[in-house]
Amino acid sequence: MVKSTKTAKKIKPKKPRKDFPLYAHNCGKWSKKIKGEFYYFGTWNDPEGALQEYYDRIGSINSGRDILAAQATGNDLTMSGLCNQFLTSKKLQLETGELAERTFRDYFKTCSQIIDYFGKRQLVSSLVPTDFGAFKAKLAKNRGPVTLASDIQHIRVVFNFAEKNKLVSSPVEYGDRFDKPSKKVLRKSRNAKGPRMFEADDLRTIIAAAEQPLKAMILLGINCGFGQTDIATVPQTAFDLKCGMVNYPRPKTAIIRRCPLWPSPDCSTSLSERIGVHRSGVLLE
Repeated sequence: MVKSTKTAKKIKPKKPRKDFPLYAHNCGKWSKKIKGEFYYFGTWNDPEGALQEYYDRIGSINSGRDILAAQATGNDLTMSGLCNQFLTSKKLQLETGELAERTFRDYFKTCSQIIDYFGKRQLVSSLVPTDFGAFKAKLAKNRGPVTLASDIQHIRVVFNFAEKNKLVSSPVEYGDRFDKPSKKVLRKSRNAKGPRMFEADDLRTIIAAAEQPLKAMILLGINCGFGQTDIATVPQTAFDLKCGMVNYPRPKTAIIRRCPLWPSPDCSTSLSERIGVHRSGVLLE
């Protein structure tokens, strides 16, 4: 009797769970029909890996620019690759003192926003102005104009890094949908919040209620315009109490600042007389 030469038919695996979006195709891979075409996402023995690939590619597939097609052209810089190289470069600047710790944290947050929206495997070369327009629309849902403008600026810095360092063959096209909010919009937002001003009586009340060292922090903020980072990082050597001056450059730009300190109420000689300058402002006596 002649034996059959047919090989045993492979038994297709079942979906690992009911909500699994892919099905086992006869070719040995997990598949899904999207917009009338079949796409394949990894082998039967790795359903979770196939699912991750599906999530990584679905955005580009729906937009008509599958990342696998773009990889064939050689322009295969992914979002994760871009962000890793960008943060590595900024880390070196941080270690050499060229970049502030706070700025590095802001850039790290920006890269996380990019990865969360586009996905790790989305190709930089596949992005078009409509992608950036949709990204801006999502960012604007829970941000005011000022924060949105800052986020857009930081995102542009990341993608401009790719162009400046020849990581992409052509410039990233943002279009006009990824512009920062106009100055008019920023002014309207600022005006809508009303005046943000502490009057002299308010300041006297705040200072009277504060204890040291908070009182000194408040006075530095009022008289020298010091912000939180300034107050947290200013060393004692920056204060010249004999002349009543503080000499402390801006931490981010290293621009020199010299600021006269107000005298304490029990000082018999006014600060203006001691340093020979005239000042106007709120008298905190």
